Amino acid sequence: MNIENLYKGITNNKIYIDLKNYDTNDDTNDDINNNNNNDNTINNYDNIFTDMSLNYIINNKNKELETNCDLFNIYKKTNKNIDTQNHISHKFIENSFLKELTNITFLELSEIKENIKNYVNLTSTNDYLKTLSRSYKKLRIDINNVLVKNLDNNLFNELFNIFCKVFNFNIIIINEKKKIYIMFILDEDLDYYLFNEIENDKNKNYKFKEVLKKQNIINILQNYNKKLELNKIKQLKVEQLKKLAKEYKVNINQKKDDLINDLSKFI
Repeated sequence: MNIENLYKGITNNKIYIDLKNYDTNDDTNDDINNNNNNDNTINNYDNIFTDMSLNYIINNKNKELETNCDLFNIYKKTNKNIDTQNHISHKFIENSFLKELTNITFLELSEIKENIKNYVNLTSTNDYLKTLSRSYKKLRIDINNVLVKNLDNNLFNELFNIFCKVFNFNIIIINEKKKIYIMFILDEDLDYYLFNEIENDKNKNYKFKEVLKKQNIINILQNYNKKLELNKIKQLKVEQLKKLAKEYKVNINQKKDDLINDLSKFI
């Protein structure tokens, strides 16, 4: 069997050959005689499967093979493209943050939503809701409304704080692409649950990474900038914006609108 015959038999990364002409006789003399009588006959299955190993084919990089076998080059290019896509692509799903919480809390997704809803609807939580918003009634309505949607695209700071309150831990959200972070702290001595925010133009997803103690946070966040809020930076005066721009290593010699535009990359 030669390498060209192997290539002719490749379909969907599998090799199909007709074994009806092969004899499993291991006798060496018969093998020689049979080969003299029939060039297509091979007498040992071990030899067949050694020659047809995909690893053998892939790793055989002699110049003649690369020059004469277009399929070899196609295979290499295809595999390269697939590997690249696997590393850079992300399949967005709905309610990824809640689904990550199901693994952390051992609750069903519906149970998590119900816990949040029950908490914000209690009159006894009014005082806490007032610390988060000027209108606790509006906040209550907003939270109830977003719980029936894909939460990933509708999460907001007050709701993250509610998650902390209900499940008794702190939350850190990082965006590895933008190199920014935001923290929601219920109690500094509690565990910090670290999530990575993944986004494109239309969607957001969240991936749980690890649980941190207070003393470990600085090591994780030392290469990240604190996330900014657009409505707050718009209220800053030029001198305040320049001071902030210097902290975020943005060109300070710009007009106010340009400063805001550059700083918006950290939102």
